Amino acid sequence: MKSLFKIVLLIFILYLAAVFTACGGEAEKDEKNEDAAKTQTAESTSAAPTEEPTEDPNKPGNVKIGSEEIKTFKSLKVYNETGKLFSDEFSSFEFDDLPDEWFGFAGAVIDLTNEKAHTGSKSLVATERPAHWVAPGLEVYDLLKANGTGKYTITMWIFVDIIDAGQSKSCNIIMRGRDPDDECSFIDNKNGDMYKHLNPGKPVKLGEWMELTATINVTEEDIEPKFGFRSAILLYDMIGPGEDQHIYLDDVQITKEFAEGEIQMLPQDITLDVIYTHADSGRQEIAPAPYDANSDSWICAFTPDELGVWTYETICSDSSNASLNGLSGQIKCIK
Repeated sequence: MKSLFKIVLLIFILYLAAVFTACGGEAEKDEKNEDAAKTQTAESTSAAPTEEPTEDPNKPGNVKIGSEEIKTFKSLKVYNETGKLFSDEFSSFEFDDLPDEWFGFAGAVIDLTNEKAHTGSKSLVATERPAHWVAPGLEVYDLLKANGTGKYTITMWIFVDIIDAGQSKSCNIIMRGRDPDDECSFIDNKNGDMYKHLNPGKPVKLGEWMELTATINVTEEDIEPKFGFRSAILLYDMIGPGEDQHIYLDDVQITKEFAEGEIQMLPQDITLDVIYTHADSGRQEIAPAPYDANSDSWICAFTPDELGVWTYETICSDSSNASLNGLSGQIKCIK
């Protein structure tokens, strides 16, 4: 009986050993298969070509190969026979939207209106003025610098409908700065308040258009900033506030007086070229930018034919014109 029991026990042990051996073999086989699959996946992944990310053709500076790149260049320096720095359209506010160059100084609320106009059909109106120094402002420093030293005459026409009792009833033209570095011959430093009245006060005639005129003589020191940027803001001043007051502004103009014997060039006399250089190959292409009278600007058309980055630099026949000469940048030619 004991012998039979031993035989049965031995058979059971051998059976268990066989089962464990079979399971271990399958597990090892599965593990090897899994490792092989991973290796195959890695090999196929490394073998597959990597696609380059698609460039966005609408991204600023990106140009599709074979497409035309159009650049427009505006001149702050004025070329005409009159010496006027502003076009008639800009001077008389004949726009659908208020030009970005104008802003409400000290919180003045300004807008275009066709309620009144000295010439044309529109003017600029200022409302909600709590103090006499609150007025429309125009930054003119860059314009004066571009047109150089000399004598400039400033004119503007204003219309005032009401002034409260006890408030100032005179007006003049003022030039303001933003900080002490702006001090120059036409901007004084009055204990940190930067301004200068450019003409004597003139009595306001309510309900009538009246002209304000002033002159400034711009020197080399005036147009060379001490520390980078300099500001010069043109405004009217000294008009007292009034309830529901409207002050209309029109025909703002700055005119440069030509020196005796000075030859005044016209815009069509000015040539502008744009030199494009491929960053990798160094190949250069010259694209002319002829003057366009309709937009009063110089327009360049360039079609890149080689992928990659192209840098550009402008060369103007009037090398003194910093708003046209020596401008630089880059574009990227993509598929």
